[in-house]
Amino acid sequence: MTNTIHLPKSHPPDPNFKRIVEGRQEKVSYPKDSSVRLWVNREFENYPDHWHNAVEMIMPVDGGYHAAIGSRSYSLSTGDILIIPAGELHALTAPKEGVRLILLFELAPLSEMHNFPNLLPLLSFPLHFCALEQDGFYLTLKNLILGIYNEYMGGDAFSEFKIYASILQLCAEIGRKHMENSLEFSDLAPNKQSEYINKFHTVFQYINAHYMEPLTLEQASKVACFSKYHFSRLFKQYTGTTFYDYLTLRRIRRAEELLSTSGYSVTDVALASGFSSIATFNRTFKKLKGCTPTEYCSLCRLDNRRH
Repeated sequence: MTNTIHLPKSHPPDPNFKRIVEGRQEKVSYPKDSSVRLWVNREFENYPDHWHNAVEMIMPVDGGYHAAIGSRSYSLSTGDILIIPAGELHALTAPKEGVRLILLFELAPLSEMHNFPNLLPLLSFPLHFCALEQDGFYLTLKNLILGIYNEYMGGDAFSEFKIYASILQLCAEIGRKHMENSLEFSDLAPNKQSEYINKFHTVFQYINAHYMEPLTLEQASKVACFSKYHFSRLFKQYTGTTFYDYLTLRRIRRAEELLSTSGYSVTDVALASGFSSIATFNRTFKKLKGCTPTEYCSLCRLDNRRH
Protein backbone atom coordinates (compact mmCIF):
# COMPACT_ATOMS: atom_id res chain seq x y z
CA MET A 1 0.00 0.00 0.00
CA THR A 2 1.36 3.45 -0.94
CA ASN A 3 1.98 6.09 1.71
CA THR A 4 0.08 8.82 -0.10
CA ILE A 5 -3.20 9.20 -2.01
CA HIS A 6 -2.93 10.99 -5.33
CA LEU A 7 -5.39 13.86 -5.75
CA PRO A 8 -6.28 14.06 -9.45
CA LYS A 9 -6.77 17.84 -9.60
CA SER A 10 -4.69 20.61 -8.15
CA HIS A 11 -6.42 23.85 -7.25
CA PRO A 12 -5.58 27.20 -5.65
CA PRO A 13 -6.86 27.89 -2.13
CA ASP A 14 -10.19 29.70 -1.88
CA PRO A 15 -9.23 33.31 -0.95
CA ASN A 16 -12.68 33.87 0.62
CA PHE A 17 -12.45 30.88 2.96
CA LYS A 18 -11.62 31.45 6.60
CA ARG A 19 -12.55 29.69 9.82
CA ILE A 20 -14.85 31.62 12.15
CA VAL A 21 -14.79 30.33 15.73
CA GLU A 22 -16.64 32.10 18.54
CA GLY A 23 -16.12 30.51 21.90
CA ARG A 24 -16.25 26.83 21.03
CA GLN A 25 -18.66 27.12 18.12
CA GLU A 26 -17.37 27.19 14.56
CA LYS A 27 -19.57 28.98 12.04
CA VAL A 28 -18.89 27.08 8.84
CA SER A 29 -18.27 29.38 5.88
CA TYR A 30 -19.86 27.79 2.80
CA PRO A 31 -19.56 28.96 -0.80
CA LYS A 32 -22.54 31.01 -1.97
CA ASP A 33 -25.81 29.00 -2.26
CA SER A 34 -24.11 25.84 -1.01
CA SER A 35 -24.21 23.68 2.11
CA VAL A 36 -20.97 21.80 1.36
CA ARG A 37 -17.42 22.92 2.05
CA LEU A 38 -14.36 20.85 1.04
CA TRP A 39 -10.72 21.83 1.16
CA VAL A 40 -7.24 20.37 1.11
CA ASN A 41 -5.73 21.15 4.49
CA ARG A 42 -1.93 21.50 4.50
CA GLU A 43 -1.57 23.81 7.49
CA PHE A 44 0.43 22.91 10.58
CA GLU A 45 -2.34 24.20 12.80
CA ASN A 46 -4.14 22.66 15.74
CA TYR A 47 -7.83 23.26 16.38
CA PRO A 48 -8.78 23.15 20.10
CA ASP A 49 -12.16 21.92 21.28
CA HIS A 50 -14.91 23.23 19.00
CA TRP A 51 -18.15 22.11 17.38
CA HIS A 52 -20.29 23.02 14.38
CA ASN A 53 -23.66 22.13 12.90
CA ALA A 54 -22.08 20.32 9.95
CA VAL A 55 -21.03 16.69 9.69
CA GLU A 56 -17.26 16.51 9.17
CA MET A 57 -15.33 13.89 7.21
CA ILE A 58 -11.53 13.80 7.39
CA MET A 59 -9.21 11.66 5.23
CA PRO A 60 -5.44 12.20 5.47
CA VAL A 61 -3.91 11.83 2.00
CA ASP A 62 -0.28 12.28 3.08
CA GLY A 63 0.77 11.72 6.68
CA GLY A 64 -1.37 11.30 9.76
CA TYR A 65 -3.73 13.37 11.87
CA HIS A 66 -5.11 13.21 15.39
CA ALA A 67 -8.62 13.86 16.65
CA ALA A 68 -10.02 13.93 20.18
CA ILE A 69 -13.80 13.54 20.25
CA GLY A 70 -15.38 13.56 23.67
CA SER A 71 -13.39 11.10 25.78
CA ARG A 72 -12.01 9.16 22.80
CA SER A 73 -8.86 9.74 20.75
CA TYR A 74 -8.33 8.79 17.11
CA SER A 75 -4.88 8.56 15.52
CA LEU A 76 -5.39 8.61 11.77
CA SER A 77 -2.96 7.20 9.22
CA THR A 78 -2.87 8.03 5.53
CA GLY A 79 -6.15 6.96 3.92
CA ASP A 80 -8.07 6.52 7.18
CA ILE A 81 -11.57 8.00 7.17
CA LEU A 82 -13.04 9.72 10.22
CA ILE A 83 -16.62 10.97 10.38
CA ILE A 84 -17.44 13.44 13.16
CA PRO A 85 -21.14 14.00 13.91
CA ALA A 86 -22.74 17.41 13.73
CA GLY A 87 -22.66 19.16 17.08
CA GLU A 88 -19.92 16.94 18.54
CA LEU A 89 -17.21 18.70 20.55
CA HIS A 90 -13.81 17.77 19.07
CA ALA A 91 -10.18 18.87 18.84
CA LEU A 92 -7.78 18.30 15.92
CA THR A 93 -3.99 18.06 16.11
CA ALA A 94 -1.85 18.25 12.96
CA PRO A 95 1.65 16.88 12.39
CA LYS A 96 4.39 19.26 11.22
CA GLU A 97 3.90 18.01 7.66
CA GLY A 98 0.92 16.41 5.98
CA VAL A 99 -2.15 16.84 3.81
CA ARG A 100 -5.81 16.13 4.65
CA LEU A 101 -9.07 16.22 2.78
CA ILE A 102 -11.72 17.81 4.98
CA LEU A 103 -15.38 17.78 4.01
CA LEU A 104 -18.16 19.61 5.89
CA PHE A 105 -21.80 19.26 4.91
CA GLU A 106 -25.22 20.08 6.34
CA LEU A 107 -27.83 17.41 6.99
CA ALA A 108 -30.72 19.76 6.20
CA PRO A 109 -30.90 18.85 2.47
CA LEU A 110 -31.40 15.21 3.49
CA SER A 111 -33.85 15.79 6.34
CA GLU A 112 -37.02 15.65 4.21
CA MET A 113 -36.24 12.19 2.87
CA HIS A 114 -38.59 9.45 4.04
CA ASN A 115 -35.76 7.28 5.42
CA PHE A 116 -33.86 10.13 7.07
CA PRO A 117 -34.63 8.81 10.60
CA ASN A 118 -32.63 5.68 9.69
CA LEU A 119 -29.63 7.84 8.84
CA LEU A 120 -29.51 9.83 12.08
CA PRO A 121 -28.25 7.00 14.33
CA LEU A 122 -25.35 6.34 11.94
CA LEU A 123 -24.27 9.98 12.05
CA SER A 124 -24.77 10.51 15.77
CA PHE A 125 -21.44 9.02 16.84
CA PRO A 126 -17.87 9.13 15.49
CA LEU A 127 -16.97 6.55 12.84
CA HIS A 128 -13.39 5.53 12.04
CA PHE A 129 -12.55 3.38 9.01
CA CYS A 130 -9.00 2.14 8.74
CA ALA A 131 -7.09 2.16 5.44
CA LEU A 132 -5.24 -1.01 6.44
CA GLU A 133 -8.41 -2.96 5.73
CA GLN A 134 -8.22 -2.27 1.97
CA ASP A 135 -11.35 -4.39 1.46
CA GLY A 136 -14.20 -3.66 -0.91
CA PHE A 137 -16.10 -1.68 1.70
CA TYR A 138 -13.19 0.64 2.51
CA LEU A 139 -12.28 1.11 -1.15
CA THR A 140 -15.89 2.07 -1.92
CA LEU A 141 -15.84 4.77 0.79
CA LYS A 142 -12.44 6.05 -0.34
CA ASN A 143 -13.51 6.26 -3.99
CA LEU A 144 -16.74 8.04 -3.06
CA ILE A 145 -14.80 10.68 -1.10
CA LEU A 146 -12.35 11.16 -3.97
CA GLY A 147 -15.33 11.43 -6.32
CA ILE A 148 -16.79 14.15 -4.09
CA TYR A 149 -13.42 15.94 -4.24
CA ASN A 150 -13.44 15.83 -8.06
CA GLU A 151 -17.04 17.10 -8.26
CA TYR A 152 -16.35 19.90 -5.82
CA MET A 153 -13.28 21.03 -7.72
CA GLY A 154 -15.22 20.85 -11.00
CA GLY A 155 -17.77 23.26 -9.62
CA ASP A 156 -20.52 23.27 -12.24
CA ALA A 157 -24.22 24.01 -11.60
CA PHE A 158 -25.03 20.36 -10.85
CA SER A 159 -22.03 19.41 -8.72
CA GLU A 160 -23.84 19.68 -5.40
CA PHE A 161 -26.50 17.21 -6.60
CA LYS A 162 -23.80 14.67 -7.38
CA ILE A 163 -21.97 15.41 -4.14
CA TYR A 164 -25.07 14.73 -2.04
CA ALA A 165 -25.80 11.63 -4.13
CA SER A 166 -22.32 10.38 -3.20
CA ILE A 167 -22.87 11.30 0.46
CA LEU A 168 -26.12 9.31 0.44
CA GLN A 169 -24.39 6.34 -1.17
CA LEU A 170 -21.62 6.55 1.40
CA CYS A 171 -24.17 6.56 4.24
CA ALA A 172 -26.02 3.61 2.69
CA GLU A 173 -22.77 1.62 2.47
CA ILE A 174 -21.99 2.39 6.12
CA GLY A 175 -25.52 1.42 7.16
CA ARG A 176 -25.35 -1.93 5.39
CA LYS A 177 -21.91 -2.65 6.84
CA HIS A 178 -23.22 -1.74 10.28
CA MET A 179 -25.99 -4.29 9.89
CA GLU A 180 -23.54 -6.97 8.73
CA ASN A 181 -21.31 -6.37 11.75
CA SER A 182 -24.17 -6.48 14.24
CA LEU A 183 -24.05 -9.91 15.84
CA GLU A 184 -27.74 -9.88 16.68
CA PHE A 185 -28.71 -8.95 13.12
CA SER A 186 -26.09 -10.90 11.19
CA ASP A 187 -27.42 -14.22 12.46
CA LEU A 188 -30.88 -13.47 11.07
CA ALA A 189 -32.20 -14.62 7.72
CA PRO A 190 -32.35 -11.79 5.12
CA ASN A 191 -36.15 -11.49 5.38
CA LYS A 192 -35.89 -11.25 9.17
CA GLN A 193 -33.15 -8.63 8.90
CA SER A 194 -35.44 -6.59 6.66
CA GLU A 195 -38.24 -6.95 9.20
CA TYR A 196 -36.02 -5.67 12.03
CA ILE A 197 -34.76 -2.76 9.95
CA ASN A 198 -38.34 -1.77 9.13
CA LYS A 199 -39.25 -1.94 12.81
CA PHE A 200 -36.39 0.36 13.76
CA HIS A 201 -37.32 2.71 10.94
CA THR A 202 -40.79 2.91 12.51
CA VAL A 203 -39.24 3.52 15.93
CA PHE A 204 -37.06 6.38 14.65
CA GLN A 205 -40.08 7.95 12.95
CA TYR A 206 -41.99 7.62 16.23
CA ILE A 207 -39.16 9.27 18.18
CA ASN A 208 -39.01 12.04 15.59
CA ALA A 209 -42.73 12.70 16.02
CA HIS A 210 -42.88 12.42 19.83
CA TYR A 211 -39.46 13.42 21.25
CA MET A 212 -41.01 16.59 22.74
CA GLU A 213 -43.30 14.43 24.88
CA PRO A 214 -42.33 12.42 28.00
CA LEU A 215 -41.37 9.44 25.83
CA THR A 216 -40.36 6.21 27.59
CA LEU A 217 -38.46 3.05 26.72
CA GLU A 218 -41.65 1.08 27.27
CA GLN A 219 -43.55 3.12 24.68
CA ALA A 220 -40.81 2.75 22.07
CA SER A 221 -40.51 -1.00 22.65
CA LYS A 222 -44.25 -1.39 22.08
CA VAL A 223 -43.94 0.44 18.76
CA ALA A 224 -41.31 -2.12 17.73
CA CYS A 225 -43.36 -5.03 19.16
CA PHE A 226 -40.40 -6.15 21.31
CA SER A 227 -40.13 -6.68 25.03
CA LYS A 228 -38.53 -3.74 26.83
CA TYR A 229 -35.34 -5.66 27.56
CA HIS A 230 -34.96 -7.14 24.09
CA PHE A 231 -35.63 -3.74 22.52
CA SER A 232 -33.10 -2.03 24.79
CA ARG A 233 -30.39 -4.49 23.77
CA LEU A 234 -31.23 -4.28 20.07
CA PHE A 235 -31.40 -0.47 20.16
CA LYS A 236 -27.92 -0.23 21.73
CA GLN A 237 -26.55 -2.65 19.15
CA TYR A 238 -28.21 -0.88 16.23
CA THR A 239 -27.33 2.70 17.22
CA GLY A 240 -24.30 2.34 19.49
CA THR A 241 -26.06 4.18 22.30
CA THR A 242 -28.92 3.74 24.73
CA PHE A 243 -32.48 4.72 23.94
CA TYR A 244 -32.48 7.57 26.46
CA ASP A 245 -29.12 8.96 25.33
CA TYR A 246 -30.36 8.96 21.73
CA LEU A 247 -33.60 10.67 22.79
CA THR A 248 -31.62 13.34 24.66
CA LEU A 249 -29.44 13.96 21.61
CA ARG A 250 -32.54 14.36 19.42
CA ARG A 251 -34.00 16.88 21.86
CA ILE A 252 -30.78 18.89 21.98
CA ARG A 253 -30.69 19.02 18.19
CA ARG A 254 -34.20 20.45 18.15
CA ALA A 255 -33.18 22.96 20.80
CA GLU A 256 -30.28 24.09 18.59
CA GLU A 257 -32.68 24.70 15.71
CA LEU A 258 -35.09 26.71 17.86
CA LEU A 259 -32.39 28.75 19.58
CA SER A 260 -30.87 29.73 16.24
CA THR A 261 -34.08 30.53 14.33
CA SER A 262 -37.18 30.99 16.47
CA GLY A 263 -36.56 33.89 18.83
CA TYR A 264 -38.12 31.81 21.65
CA SER A 265 -36.92 32.22 25.22
CA VAL A 266 -34.64 29.53 26.64
CA THR A 267 -37.51 28.29 28.80
CA ASP A 268 -39.85 27.96 25.81
CA VAL A 269 -37.13 26.18 23.80
CA ALA A 270 -36.55 23.72 26.62
CA LEU A 271 -40.24 22.85 26.85
CA ALA A 272 -40.68 22.67 23.05
CA SER A 273 -37.70 20.31 22.83
CA GLY A 274 -39.03 17.84 25.38
CA PHE A 275 -37.29 18.94 28.59
CA SER A 276 -39.56 19.31 31.60
CA SER A 277 -36.78 20.78 33.76
CA ILE A 278 -34.97 23.99 32.79
CA ALA A 279 -32.05 23.05 35.05
CA THR A 280 -31.70 19.68 33.32
CA PHE A 281 -31.90 21.37 29.91
CA ASN A 282 -29.18 23.90 30.77
CA ARG A 283 -26.91 21.24 32.26
CA THR A 284 -27.39 18.80 29.37
CA PHE A 285 -26.96 21.46 26.69
CA LYS A 286 -23.70 22.70 28.18
CA LYS A 287 -22.39 19.15 28.58
CA LEU A 288 -23.06 18.29 24.93
CA LYS A 289 -22.36 21.66 23.28
CA GLY A 290 -19.73 23.26 25.49
CA CYS A 291 -21.80 26.41 26.09
CA THR A 292 -25.09 27.33 27.75
CA PRO A 293 -28.30 27.77 25.71
CA THR A 294 -28.12 31.53 26.35
CA GLU A 295 -24.53 31.69 25.08
CA TYR A 296 -25.48 29.63 22.02
CA CYS A 297 -28.39 31.96 21.27
CA SER A 298 -26.09 35.00 21.52
CA LEU A 299 -23.62 33.44 19.08
CA CYS A 300 -26.41 32.76 16.61
CA ARG A 301 -27.63 36.36 16.81
CA LEU A 302 -24.11 37.66 16.18
CA ASP A 303 -23.83 35.39 13.16
CA ASN A 304 -27.21 36.53 11.81
CA ARG A 305 -26.18 40.18 12.11
CA ARG A 306 -22.92 39.42 10.31
CA HIS A 307 -24.83 37.98 7.34
